[in-house]
Amino acid sequence: MTARIYRPRPTFPSLMALVVALLAAVPAATGSPPGWTDDLRLSEGNIYDQFNPTIASDILGRLHVFWDDTRNADLEIYYRQWTGTAWDLEMPLTGG
Repeated sequence: MTARIYRPRPTFPSLMALVVALLAAVPAATGSPPGWTDDLRLSEGNIYDQFNPTIASDILGRLHVFWDDTRNADLEIYYRQWTGTAWDLEMPLTGG
């Protein structure tokens, strides 16, 4: 019997749609009055070069965002983390 790994298809058509969804989930750091952040782009490069976003959260409440990216002509996986107060810098996890 061969095990199959199931990876759900993303429900977001693009990284930009992912950003919009995240804005609804991440409250503003100022918190006065309680509200939400302005639009925030999570990746550099052309928005058409990023796709297949995935969001995960850990037990400390940090958000982890991964996406496929072809900005350098090769397929790479990029990562960015919300620490609870700010977004860390994006970083490639694959490629050169």
